[in-house]
Amino acid sequence: MCKHLQLKGNTYYYRRRVPSDVRKLHKAPNTRKTPEQLFFSLKTSDKAEACRRADSHTRRLDALWKAYRERHETEGNAQLALATLEAASLKPGHAKLQPDDPTIDNFLSYYLPSHEPYEPRPALTPQEQLTVDILYGEKIPRTLSDAKELHFELGKGPKNRVGEQQFDRAWNLLLEITGDITLDNLNREHAREFVRRLVDNGVGPETVKRYLSQVRPVIRTGIQEFELSMTNPFDGLTIPNRDEGPRKPRDTYSMAELDVIQEKCRQTDDQRRWAIAMLSDTGARLAEVIGLKKGDVFLDAAVPYIYIRPNELRGLKTKGSERKVPLVGEALWAAKRAMEIKGNFLFSLLPAQGHQ
Repeated sequence: MCKHLQLKGNTYYYRRRVPSDVRKLHKAPNTRKTPEQLFFSLKTSDKAEACRRADSHTRRLDALWKAYRERHETEGNAQLALATLEAASLKPGHAKLQPDDPTIDNFLSYYLPSHEPYEPRPALTPQEQLTVDILYGEKIPRTLSDAKELHFELGKGPKNRVGEQQFDRAWNLLLEITGDITLDNLNREHAREFVRRLVDNGVGPETVKRYLSQVRPVIRTGIQEFELSMTNPFDGLTIPNRDEGPRKPRDTYSMAELDVIQEKCRQTDDQRRWAIAMLSDTGARLAEVIGLKKGDVFLDAAVPYIYIRPNELRGLKTKGSERKVPLVGEALWAAKRAMEIKGNFLFSLLPAQGHQ
């Protein structure tokens, strides 16, 4: 599905209606008219390449319009400022490098508040001031989201689904504490609060360390690549009780408790309960069971079993984790029930948990 694409002759064009509330952003510097639609050449006759370019323009415009609609009067939005300049065919620092370019005066005359020659120029809003500052070569304020986006673009992000889930949990916690602030406003107190939140929620020292290892590299990328003169607030943090060793082991279920759990699994009889039943009588890890494919289940063997091995949905914790596990009791019942549903995986409705 490729939106906003039109073939004219042998060349593809981008055509899209401009919502009335954002048309000011696309007004040409030398005219008073605001466009009702955007129409320009994608400069290619290859449909696949045209779709790629059109999608890029669509995402850029969506971000521009969203930022404009959600702009705050108390602070400028760097993304909106950059998109505003781009729409006028200007780049950051253009006015500093080419001060005599008439495009600059044309842009300023329509972008800045109008006033009579004998009147003082009205005060600029934070957004207008930021846009003009960037035009004249001031440094672009970089946010946490900018750092994250660049980190991923450089190929430093998570490499699998499990890593993505772990990263999202850590990153969302950071944004919950700070909001999407600029990197130069990130400080040590934010980092300490990050650790405090985890500890207060009962997270153990080693897990806190893993959370920090998700966030710290992103901040480091932002500082290095955006050439900021600051230290990484997440470096060298103290994790409370880290030297006290592992937490007290959890108690095991009693046989009476297992009987109750297995009985409830039979009564409810759905995918989640089948997975719990298989866990109860195999001793396998959660991800090992949920990530099973039907080809890993051998019900016709002399002793029915599951073959726990890596697949495209999840890996294994160690090489020695690959093994064959007999199916007995409730695990055998659950495997038979799960084999009756459609799909290649035993538990298609449950998310894979990855390495455990």
